[in-house]
Amino acid sequence: MHIIHCIFGITTAIAALTACGGETSDEPRACRDGSCDHQSTNTFCDIDGVYPGTEAPNECIAPPAADACNRAVACDDAAKPYCDDDSMGTCVECTENLHCTVEGESCNPISGQCTTEVVVQCDPDDGGDATCAANSDVGDYCSDAGACADCLVDDHCSANVAEAICGQDLLECRGCEVGGSDCETGLCGTNEEGVCIQPSEVIYVNGGTGVDGGACDEGNPCETIAGGIEKVEPGRNIILVAAGAYGERITIANTDVSLVADGDVVLSPSLNTAGESVFTISGNSKVTLDGFEGFPGSTSANQDITILNCIGGGPDVTVKNVNFHNSNSVGIQSSNCTLSIQDSEVSGNTGIGISATGGTLEVQDSEVSNNAGIGISATGGTLEVLRSKILSNVAGGIDINNSDYELVNNFIGKNGTTGSVVGGVRIGGTAGGTEVLDFNTIASNVKADAIGYALTCSGSNLIATNNILMLDPVIGGGLVTLCNTDFTLIDSDTGGDTGTHTNTVEAQASFVDNSNADFHLLEGSPGTDVADGTPPATDIDGDPRTAGSADMGADEFVAN
Repeated sequence: MHIIHCIFGITTAIAALTACGGETSDEPRACRDGSCDHQSTNTFCDIDGVYPGTEAPNECIAPPAADACNRAVACDDAAKPYCDDDSMGTCVECTENLHCTVEGESCNPISGQCTTEVVVQCDPDDGGDATCAANSDVGDYCSDAGACADCLVDDHCSANVAEAICGQDLLECRGCEVGGSDCETGLCGTNEEGVCIQPSEVIYVNGGTGVDGGACDEGNPCETIAGGIEKVEPGRNIILVAAGAYGERITIANTDVSLVADGDVVLSPSLNTAGESVFTISGNSKVTLDGFEGFPGSTSANQDITILNCIGGGPDVTVKNVNFHNSNSVGIQSSNCTLSIQDSEVSGNTGIGISATGGTLEVQDSEVSNNAGIGISATGGTLEVLRSKILSNVAGGIDINNSDYELVNNFIGKNGTTGSVVGGVRIGGTAGGTEVLDFNTIASNVKADAIGYALTCSGSNLIATNNILMLDPVIGGGLVTLCNTDFTLIDSDTGGDTGTHTNTVEAQASFVDNSNADFHLLEGSPGTDVADGTPPATDIDGDPRTAGSADMGADEFVAN
C-alpha cells in the first residue's frame, strides 16, 4: 500500500493540498468506516471479503452487479431466488425444487419463485395435462414451463372431454353448462354429460325453411323429423328441431338417436286409427326426446291413441323436459322397455297417465296430474318415482302390481274418487326384490268404501317409513289397509287401519294449501324434525335434509 506523506511548509503547501485535500483516488483501497467514498472506481466496500478478487475483508472493490451472488451472498429478491454460480453468479428465477433452500418450499417453474404452495411438475410433451387433471390440489393443465397451473383458455383443458371448458370465474376446467353459451350448437350433454355436441354431429330440421333429402346441415336443414331420422348414422345422430308445429308421427325402430327441441316444438298429428301414437319406439333403439310438447290432433273419439308408445324388449328411452297431454287414451305406454321420464309433465289424458308393463320405469322430478285414469300404473318389472308430484288423477295415484318399487320424496295427493279402487298408492304384491316407500306425503286421496285412502297393501312385506299419511279433511275415512308403517305421521282418526303401525305420530300435518295440493309444510307442523334414520340428501324441492333433524314426508321445511 502506498502512503503519501504531507509536509506542510511554505514551499510545499499547494502540493500537499492537492494530494490530500478531498480528491478521490484508487489508492489506498481500505474501507473507511465501511465506506469507499474516497475511491474513484472501487466504491463498494466488501466488508466480509466474499467477492472474487478481494484479498481481505473491509476492502474497496469495483461495485458488483446488483444481482450478484455466491455462497456467502444470498439472493434476497423473492422474484429471483436462485444463484446460478456458487463462486460468483447472478440471482435468477428458479426452475427446479433444488433451487429452493428454505425448508418446505418448492419451485414453481411458471413464476420462477419458491413457494410453500403445492407445486406438481409435469411434462407438457408426455401426458402432462392428465397428470395435472388427476391431482385435485393443483391446476388442470401442464404449462410449457412444466408445472400444473390454472387454465386460461379452453385449449388448456384437453385431458378430459367432459371438462373441456375453462371456467373464467375460477380458472378451472369444467363441463359445458346446459342452456349456456359454451357450445357452438347450443347442445350440451345430449350424448355425454358435460360434453358439447359439435356441428358435424347434428342433423338440422326446420319445418318452415327445410327441404328433405339434402345435407340437413345448419345451412340446408331437413323439412321433417322423419327426413332427419333417415340421415342418422354413426357419429351423427343428434336431430335439432327448430321451433314450430309439426303434424307428423315419429316412428323410430332399431336406431340410436336424440331428438332435441330448439325452442317451442309441438307435435300434434291427426291420428284416427286405433293403436297409433305420436311417438312409437321399438326394436333395439336408444332414444332421447328432449323438450317437446306432444298431443294428438283431431282424433276419432273411440280410438285408442297414445302420445308415446315404447314397445318390445329392446328400447332404452329417456324423455325429459316434455309436456305430453290430451290423449284420448294412455299418455305414455311402455311394454318391457327401459324408460326414464325426467323434468316432465304428463297430464289431461283420458286414460292412465303413465302405464308400464315389465321393464323399468323411472319417473323423476316430474308431474303426473289430472289424468282420467290412474296416474302411474306398473305391472311387473321395476318402478322408481322420485321427487315427483302425482296429483288429481281421477282413478287414483299409483297402482303397483307384482313389481319392485322405490317411492321417495313425492307428493301424492287429491287422487281418486268415491268410485275408484285406488286412493293414493295401492301395492298388490312385489316382484320379490326392492320395496321402498319413504319420505312421501300422501294426502287427501279419495277411494271407494273399504279401500285405504292413503295406502293399500296385499302380498307385500313393505314397512313404509317417515311418510305423512293424511285424510281428506272433508270426506275423512280410513287411511291404511294391510300396510305396515314405522315413524310415520298419521291423522289422529285412524279408525279402520289394519296394518301394524309403530313409532306413530298421530296429528294433522299443517300444509301451505291443502285444497290446491300444495303439501309443503308450514312452520311448526307436526312431523318436523322427527324423522328417523338417514334421510335422502334432499327433499322434493332439492332442499337439504340433515340426519337427526329431518322432517317426515316429502318436504323439508325451510323458513321463507
